[in-house]
Amino acid sequence: MLRGLYSAGSGLTALLQKQEIETNNLVNAETAGYKRQQTVFKNFRDILLDEISYEDAKVNRKNIGSISHGVMVDDVITIYEQGDLVATENDLDLAIDGEGYFTIIDEDGQEYFTRDGGFKLNFEGDLVNNNGLIVSGENGAINLQGSFVSIEPDGSVYLDGEFVDRLKVVNLEEPIKIGSNRFLPSGEEPQPFDFREGRVIQGYKEQSNANVIDSMTKFIALTRSYEASQRMIQTIDTTIEKAITEVGRA
Repeated sequence: MLRGLYSAGSGLTALLQKQEIETNNLVNAETAGYKRQQTVFKNFRDILLDEISYEDAKVNRKNIGSISHGVMVDDVITIYEQGDLVATENDLDLAIDGEGYFTIIDEDGQEYFTRDGGFKLNFEGDLVNNNGLIVSGENGAINLQGSFVSIEPDGSVYLDGEFVDRLKVVNLEEPIKIGSNRFLPSGEEPQPFDFREGRVIQGYKEQSNANVIDSMTKFIALTRSYEASQRMIQTIDTTIEKAITEVGRA
């Protein structure tokens, strides 16, 4: 009976974690360049079950199978498929059609990588993202104090017809998601993006690859599963209480 209580309790914990992930997907369904996540469940380690019999002072064991004490979240994985590219009519909005990442730099010089190409100019005229981090070119910050900005499919940036720099677009192997639409490389150093396999598109932004309807459907299913596990715990608790009361009276 207690085994059932533990199993239902572990299910509640795992469902809560999955619910947090789906809530985050839902909240970021309109966030440019956002990559949705999903959870992977696994059982606790199975325990072998034996049938034990005693004959002539000898113990005989017979394996009858295995049982798990519950479920747990094994991993949270990020789905990197490209979101839809939508026109914005803003010359500083950029999208990567392919698998690359823009490079952004914080005030300490730390490089991060993002798919969110919703850029703007700061007071100094440098190209920055929505959090004020510098968008890096191959030679550092890209200053665009001028009238007309043109960005070519190969990432080359022109200001009033003059070449300024080329966007630092890279490929990442198994990037690590760290929040605020930023990624870090997991092991190998970022490699230059091969523009034969993709392009930068000016005046477009990549939308989130999270789907509102899909996330809402999963959220509703999770809520029902959570309620079912709660009812199971309540039923087991009532049964245990009844058993204790009846034993006490006996």
